[in-house]
Formats: sequence, structure tokens, C-alpha cells
Amino acid sequence: ADGWVRMKKSINSMKGQKIKKALELLKVRKMTFRKAAKLANVSYVEIMDLTSKAGIDSGYSLNDLRKEI
Repeated sequence: ADGWVRMKKSINSMKGQKIKKALELLKVRKMTFRKAAKLANVSYVEIMDLTSKAGIDSGYSLNDLRKEI
């Protein structure tokens, strides 16, 4: 059982590192959302949600949307 727990923690840690790297690249505008989602192995919607929760500006505000309508 201990081996399984260690392996699961390792997998979660690797996924966390991939998500962290993707968010860092999004923050400095070095990667698109689609590429970041692929790197982090999450869906497009999930990367958008993670970006919002991390307080990273997506570059497109509600005011921008209102101006276009």
C-alpha cells in the first residue's frame, strides 16, 4: 500500500508541476491557452479556470467584451 501511495503522490506532484509551468508561461504571455492546457494535461476550460483562480490576467476583460457588443 505504501508504494501505491508514494506513486500516487508522485503522479500528483508531476501534474502539479506541469500545471504550474503552464500557468507561469500564460502569465508572461509565452503560451496560448490551448497549448497550456495540453502541457498541463487538462481541458481548455480547466486551464481557463485555473488561470482565473491563480489571478492571472487572461488579457480579455469584461469591459473588452462590452465594447465589442
